[in-house]
Amino acid sequence: MKAQFLLATVVFFSFTSIGQISSKDCRKSTPVFELAEKMPEPTGGMDSLKIFFQREFIFWGLNDQTRQLDIDLLIDKTGSACPYIIYVAPYSLPTDKITNSINSMSKWKPALQNGYKVDCYVKLSLQIDAGILTKIVYKNLR
Repeated sequence: MKAQFLLATVVFFSFTSIGQISSKDCRKSTPVFELAEKMPEPTGGMDSLKIFFQREFIFWGLNDQTRQLDIDLLIDKTGSACPYIIYVAPYSLPTDKITNSINSMSKWKPALQNGYKVDCYVKLSLQIDAGILTKIVYKNLR
C-alpha cells in the first residue's frame, strides 16, 4: 500500500509543477477580498487577455505544447496584477518568465467593495493545445 501511494505521489508531481511566488513580491493592503461586490476585470475584456497570453506563449516556449496552466493573481487597488501561485501540468515552466509577463500586463479594472477600490484575488485557468490557447476561464477563488 505504501509503495502504491509513493508511486502515485511521484507520478502526480512529475506531471504537475507548482511555482509559488513570495507574497512579498505582491504589494497588498488589508483586507484582500476573495469575493468583492464588483470583481476585477481585464482592460479590454477577455479577448484582450486571450491575445496577451497567446503572444506570451511563444516567449515561454509553449509554441507547440499542450498544457493546463492555472494562475492565482492578486489584483491590487491600482489595477496591477501579481501572480502569487502558478500551477503547470504537465511538466514545468520557468515561473520567472510567467511572473515577468504578468507583471508587464496592462492594468486591470480593480475590484470594488462598497464603492471603494480594493485588492482582490482571482484565478485564471488556461488550456493550451499544440501551442494555441483553446480555453481561458476567469473566476474568483471561491
